[in-house]
Amino acid sequence: MTALLVLLARYDDDTWATLANRGLLRRARKDLDSVGPAAWDDETVRVTVGEREVTMDARGPGHAVCTCPATSICQHVVAAGLWLGAQVETSEDDSGDLSAELTALDDAALAAHAGKAGWRWVVERLADTEPDEVSVNLGRVVVIELERPRVVFRYAGGGLPGLVADVPVSQPARLRALAVLALRRALGGPVPVPAPRPHSAIGRAPGETGPLRDKVRAAARGLLVDTAALGAAHLSADVAERYESVATSAQGAEYHRLARLLRRMADRVAEILARQAGADTEALLEEAAVGLALVDALGATQPEPERLVGVARAQYDEIRELDLVGLGGQVWRSRVGYRGLTLLFWWPAKRRFCSWTDARPATVRGFSPSGRWSAPGPWSGLRAPRQTAGARVRLRAAQIAGGRLSSRASTQALVTALTFDEIVATLSVVDDLASLTDRPPVSLLDAADSLRDWAVIRPAAFGEAEFDPYSQTLVWPVVDADDVVLPLHVQWTKTTARLVEALERHAAAGVPPGTLVVARVHRLGGQVVGEPLSLIRPDQPDPLEPLGFARPASGPDSADDLAPDPDDTPDDEDQSELSAPVEIPTALLDLHTWLVRTGERGAGSSGAGPLLSNLTAHLTPVRTLGFDLFPDPDPDIPAAEHLLRTLYLVRQVYLLLGALSDPAS
Repeated sequence: MTALLVLLARYDDDTWATLANRGLLRRARKDLDSVGPAAWDDETVRVTVGEREVTMDARGPGHAVCTCPATSICQHVVAAGLWLGAQVETSEDDSGDLSAELTALDDAALAAHAGKAGWRWVVERLADTEPDEVSVNLGRVVVIELERPRVVFRYAGGGLPGLVADVPVSQPARLRALAVLALRRALGGPVPVPAPRPHSAIGRAPGETGPLRDKVRAAARGLLVDTAALGAAHLSADVAERYESVATSAQGAEYHRLARLLRRMADRVAEILARQAGADTEALLEEAAVGLALVDALGATQPEPERLVGVARAQYDEIRELDLVGLGGQVWRSRVGYRGLTLLFWWPAKRRFCSWTDARPATVRGFSPSGRWSAPGPWSGLRAPRQTAGARVRLRAAQIAGGRLSSRASTQALVTALTFDEIVATLSVVDDLASLTDRPPVSLLDAADSLRDWAVIRPAAFGEAEFDPYSQTLVWPVVDADDVVLPLHVQWTKTTARLVEALERHAAAGVPPGTLVVARVHRLGGQVVGEPLSLIRPDQPDPLEPLGFARPASGPDSADDLAPDPDDTPDDEDQSELSAPVEIPTALLDLHTWLVRTGERGAGSSGAGPLLSNLTAHLTPVRTLGFDLFPDPDPDIPAAEHLLRTLYLVRQVYLLLGALSDPAS
C-alpha cells in the first residue's frame, strides 16, 4: 500500500476539491479527529471515520467505497484520504515522476482506454488543437488544462483513472487520452498522426481535401456563379431549393460557415420571390461575392483554417470556478431588430475579455434592456447585473462558449468589491496607443469576434471634448506619452444619451491622472476610434463608473432611474452599413453601381464579349486613381464569375477605406 500512501500524500486542496468539492473538503477536515484506526490486507485498507468505514485500494479515492448512503464520493472518503496521506512525507515537487508516468503510456494503452472510435477522435482532435490551447503545469501534481473542450485534469498518480476532471464530462476516457497526448506533445514527445478519412472534416493528412468537401465547393461555386448569370432579380423557386440543398450538403461536410451563408441566401431568394418589403437583390449579390471568395479560400490551403471552415453551434463548456472582473455594461440596438444589455468582464487567468448578454427582438414587449441593469440575476447570488461593475465576480459551475457566458440559473456568483489598485493589478492596461491605432487591415473573410476589439487604455492626457451638432457626435481625444491621439467617439442616440452626458460632464470637470478608459477600438470612417464603456478613476471609492448608467447631472436622484428606454421608440439609432461619412471616389461608386445593376439583370443576358468590354471601361478610371488591385478580365473565365470577383474587391476597398463596418467586430 506504499503506492497508495504516496498517491494520497500528493493530493493538495485543489485536487481534493476537483475530486469532490470545497464544501466536502471543509467538512472532511472537521472529521479528522474521528478517523482511525486503519486495517490493512494485501489489496485494500479499511479506515474508520466516526461510525462509517471507508475501503480503498491502490486505485485511490476515486474508487473508494464508504458504508454511508452517499452515491458519489463523500466527506468520509475525503477524510480517510487526508488521514492516510498524512502518514507519509513526499517531496514538494516530484512531478517529474508523475509526468513520466503519463508520457510512458504508449499509444496502444491509450487506444485501449479510449476505445477504437474514441482513439480516432482523440488523434484527430489533437491534430486540430493548437499548442497554445493546452496549458501544462508540473507542480506537486500535474495539471493539464484543455481549451476545447474546456476542462482541467489534475493527476497525482494512479494511471489513467487517476486523471481527475474539474467538471463532469461526457466520455471521460477520450478526454483523458487527449490530455495525455497533449502533455506528451507539450514535453516534446512524439504524437500519432491522424489517418486520412475522405468524409471527415477534421484531422486529414496535408493535401487531402476529401471528396465530399470537393463536391460541396464545386456545387456552391456553380450555384453562386449561376445567381449572377441568371440575375438576382430573375431567380426562380428552383434556385431557392438549390440553395437549401447545397447548404445541407455543406453542413454535412462540416463547412459550418459556408452552410450558414447559403441558408441566409436561400432566405433572401425566398424574400425576393415573394416580393417582400425587405427583399434586397443587392445584398444577395454581395453575399454571393463573399461566398465565392470563401469557397476559393477554403480550397486553397490544407488543412483548411478553422476561421474559414467555421464551427458548429456554440457548445458551452462548464468551468468549476471562474474568477472575473466586471468592467461595466452597455445597452444596444442592432440593425436586424434586436435590443439588449451586454456586460463586459476581464478574465485574468486567460488575459482576455468575455461577456454576458440578455437580448430580445424589438417586437417583444415588456423587456427593457436598460431596466435589466437593475433587475435580479442572471446568476444565483447576484442581486443585479449592476453589482458586477468594478467588482471581482467568482462564478461556480459557470458555462462559457467562445467568451460568451451562459445565463444558467444554477451558476452561483460571489461578488467582492475591489479598490482601484486591485482592479489595475488584474488588468492588461494599454499605455501605447500606437499599438491600437496601427491595426492591420481587415478582410471581408475575417471571422466575427465581438470581443477582440476591447481594450483598457491609460492615457497620459485627455483633450477637450467637442460635440458636432451636424453628425450628432461627441469626440473626446486622449493622448499617450508619445503624443499619439485616439479619439473617443460616441454618436448621440436615445440609447447613448446618458453616456454622452456623462462624457461631457467628465470632460468639463477634468479627470485625475491615472484614470483608465474601457473602450472598444475599431475603424470608423477611415480612422481608428474608441467607443468608451467605463471610466476607472483612482479618486473614487467606487472606482469603476459605467458611463451608460451614470447618475445624471440633474433630474432624479436615484441611480436606478435610468436614461429613457428606447424600446418603444422608432429605430432612429439604427445605422446604415456605411458607418460614417467617407469620401468614395466617383469612379469606384460608378463601378459598384454598374456591377450591381448588371448582376440584377443577369450577366448571361448579353454576350461575354460586350460585358467584359463594359467591365474594362469601368475599371480603367478606377485604376487611374491608383486602385491597381483589380485584374484585367480573362476571357476564359465566365463573365458572371468576373462580376462577383470584382464586386468582392470593391467591397474590400470600401472596408479598408472605412466606409463599411468591420465584419469581424
